[in-house]
Amino acid sequence: FEAATAAMAEQPRLHCLWLGDGPDARTLRERAAADPTADRHHFLGWIHDVQPYYSAMSMLAFPSIATETFGRVSVEAQAAGVPVLCSDIGGIPETLEAGVTGLLLPPGNVAAWRDAILKLCDPSLRMSMGAAAREYVQKHFSTLVIASQFLQILTSD
Repeated sequence: FEAATAAMAEQPRLHCLWLGDGPDARTLRERAAADPTADRHHFLGWIHDVQPYYSAMSMLAFPSIATETFGRVSVEAQAAGVPVLCSDIGGIPETLEAGVTGLLLPPGNVAAWRDAILKLCDPSLRMSMGAAAREYVQKHFSTLVIASQFLQILTSD
């Protein structure tokens, strides 16, 4: 939240679309409502099918501070051509090609996250990363690739 609002202070066209719900959702909404950028924070709550929302995103931020085993949301966004900003923690780094399809950032480092958000406000960088992201997911996470790897595991000695 701090990184997003700091970036929004510098980029007046920047908006945040918040999908999901959790124990901190109420506090986050209250903080956003009290912020000067309140009208640019959009909270949708729990969304069963997030796929249609990726087309509304210029970038996806996945600022986890917990050790995630895998970053499915990162893969989903990239499959839709959306570059990602991800925490360099747990299994998340395996879901992107850092510097090509998105950026890996230190968990909890507000200044680094703000700077990364601002960096991806550059349309040419965002578009090239988005195109690379779609290709990366096809090459590493498509159904055919995963099925082939699974079959190889099952049939290996």
